[in-house]
Amino acid sequence: MHAAIQVGIAGGALRDAREFVRTRARPFFEAARAGWADSAAADPHSILRFGRLATRLRAAEALLVSAGETLTEIGRVPVDAEAAARGSIAVAQAKAYAGEVAVEIASDLFSLSGASAADERYDLSRHWRNARTHASHDPADWKYHHVGNYLLNDALPPNHGQL
Repeated sequence: MHAAIQVGIAGGALRDAREFVRTRARPFFEAARAGWADSAAADPHSILRFGRLATRLRAAEALLVSAGETLTEIGRVPVDAEAAARGSIAVAQAKAYAGEVAVEIASDLFSLSGASAADERYDLSRHWRNARTHASHDPADWKYHHVGNYLLNDALPPNHGQL
């Protein structure tokens, strides 16, 4: 559920960034002066950055789907500790990555959109605030630690319902 919330925040931030860049933002003056872009959506750096963020969002979505498939395969009651660990690790990977991507997209939307996007009337900062607040109570570093320890050392992750 928490991974899905973060993926949703990331998707909402990217959708709002797309709309703002297409309808309100201006291209960076160097791109406009050089004749490379007459709109922010045509700015080569905006296109690159948007493509990179969209790809990261797609990867987060794919990890979320994969975690769901793993949990479906394992079932509500895992047959053993190894099956439970596989489920925990799949969810940990999806959650840790989704949290990072949500914060990244919610932050980078301002790089895409320019200073005017920070105007409170657009309320675009809500995406960063939501992503960061949600991620704060569930540190990704511990998730990555357990993923690495499981994959590297065959150490089962803790079974405390928080991974």
